[in-house]
Amino acid sequence: MGRYADIKDNYANLNKALDFFHASYGNGLFILDILTNHETRFYLDYIQKYVKKQLDGTICTYLNQSDEIKQHFEKNKRVEFGMKTPIWVCWFQGYEKMPELVKECYKNLHRMVDLDVGEIVLITENNFENYVKIDPSILKKIRDGKMSYTNLSDLLRVNLLAIYGGMWIDATVYVTSRISKQLLSKPFYSQKTTTEFYVKRYVTKSRWASWMMIASSKEELFKFVAFIMNDYYLKHDTLIDYYFIDYVIEIAYNRLESAHASIDSVEINNTRAFEMFNMFNEEYNPERFKRIVDTTQFLKFTYKSDLFEETESGKLTNYGFFRKRYIEGTYEDGTVDLHNSN
Repeated sequence: MGRYADIKDNYANLNKALDFFHASYGNGLFILDILTNHETRFYLDYIQKYVKKQLDGTICTYLNQSDEIKQHFEKNKRVEFGMKTPIWVCWFQGYEKMPELVKECYKNLHRMVDLDVGEIVLITENNFENYVKIDPSILKKIRDGKMSYTNLSDLLRVNLLAIYGGMWIDATVYVTSRISKQLLSKPFYSQKTTTEFYVKRYVTKSRWASWMMIASSKEELFKFVAFIMNDYYLKHDTLIDYYFIDYVIEIAYNRLESAHASIDSVEINNTRAFEMFNMFNEEYNPERFKRIVDTTQFLKFTYKSDLFEETESGKLTNYGFFRKRYIEGTYEDGTVDLHNSN
């Protein structure tokens, strides 16, 4: 059922961006990759070639005018952060409309950032233009439903990193230890793994993850990506793939020596970022739970799945423990957790 839904959703997305023949052909490749358990990468290669062809003129413009374009982003600041590093979080509806799990991730982020090191900025539908200008025609496409708010979020993250640098972290990320000044000072940083599941299935090959990225304001990678995406969003009403941002980063990786070096410089990290959420509804396993928390700084969650505090047999789940400890502020035996005592 899951595979069928993936195929159906993928075809619907392709059909918006391509003609019938190319959408059908692309989805056929998508099905082939699924049937081979992603030992093949026919679909990813097809989309990558299509995207590169669509963007070829814009890429040439950037390469020919890179100095002027980089200066444009550097002059586009609307806010100054002084010695602090901006940490960008986006929830368009605002803090009060966050689901409980998202709200806990956001509150916890504040506990993990020292006030003299970073400044957390919650981007909402009402304030994003305080920090970055998005062309009105693109915003109209969002309002008209031609593009989604997820698409807008991707455009905002690359523009914010291009202009200000700092850290982009999805609102559904739970941080387990303090975010250091040293980490925020890296020219580029993102989750990076060698996990076969992700390497096979995504164009990133798990060399980066757009849900958590750190960059210097001088980093060329995001100036290139923002310029390309700004132009594409202006000229098109739909994106060919949900992970369009990653296809553009992949182009930067292959075309810019600086981007290639920045991405390759990141060591393997946060390899268990998804493991906690994937086991949330299983019976609480204290050893495994602790091992993940102790070895993984950034845990990626989602608010879109049903979570249960007990198994069908009435035993505490990993989510049940997480909720009692980190949201309610108590352990399973009712004692106060110092993590939430402030």
